[in-house]
Order: sequence, then structure tokens, then C-alpha cells
Amino acid sequence: MSFTPGWIPSRRNLRSPPRWSRTQGALRVLIRSRRENPLGKPDFIQTLATRTYDDDTAVEEEVIECLLLVLAWAAHETTSAMIAWMLTDLLQHPHLLARARAEAEQALASDSLDRTSVEAMPFLRACLDETENWRAISPVLVRRATADLTVGDYEIPGGAMVMKPRRSR
Repeated sequence: MSFTPGWIPSRRNLRSPPRWSRTQGALRVLIRSRRENPLGKPDFIQTLATRTYDDDTAVEEEVIECLLLVLAWAAHETTSAMIAWMLTDLLQHPHLLARARAEAEQALASDSLDRTSVEAMPFLRACLDETENWRAISPVLVRRATADLTVGDYEIPGGAMVMKPRRSR
């Protein structure tokens, strides 16, 4: 007997076609409703549901379903691990923890968490970046070059994928 609800894409539920069909159905209903009746102030799901390719064709529902599942069931683990490591590091340095708390309290004084309030916390961002460098979830950082550049003896064309080992500086 399983205590996992059928809509959660657990290993057991994914092997069960009826349960997987219910999960897919629920996601497709959500995606279609956001496409047909957009919210006044878009959220993350709305943004995904209304994305288009460069040729203005809509991103397929299956692609959005997969992105939602990956973000819900994979990204949450790495995000929570990264935040836990950052807090662990800050707890070892009370003066930095106090600075981070003061910055967060000031940025969130309006009781609103939005992009503006997040951007008003550069010290917390720096703490996360430093944690990402020293306690990497992934062994490499992968980015796309936005323009042609030269690094030492290497020419990197714009658009190329660039990989950097986490602890290199």
C-alpha cells in the first residue's frame, strides 16, 4: 500500500499508467487554462505557458509539462540544499548573518516579495554566489557566451557553451 497521492510523480506513480495519465491531465488543464485565460499579473506557470519559440510558435504542452516536473521535483532539492549550506555558513559568522538579516528585513519591509525586493538584497545574492562556488551542487558551471570574447589564449565565439569548474577563480 502506498501513502503517496496519485498526482505526485513518484517512481511508483510514474510506473502506473493511470496515475501518470492523471498527472499529465492535471498539468495540461493548468497549461491550457493559463493560455486561454491569462492572469492579470502573470506568475511563473503563466510565463511558461505563454512562451513561444523564435518563430512565434507556441511551446508544446509536453515540453512545458516536463519543465514543470523537473522544476517541481528536481530543482527544489538543489535549491533547498544550497540555501541550507548558505545558512550553515552564515551561522558560523554571526556578524555576516546579522548583515544578511538586516538587508532582508529592509528589503521586505513592505511585506511584498517581488523582483524589486529580491534585487534590493545584493549581500544575500553575494552570499548565495559564494556558497555556490564553495559548496557546489554541480561540479561545473555552464553558461552561454553572449558575445565573442578572449580568455587568455582562447577565443570563445558568442553563443558557445562555456564550462567552468566550480572552485576555479
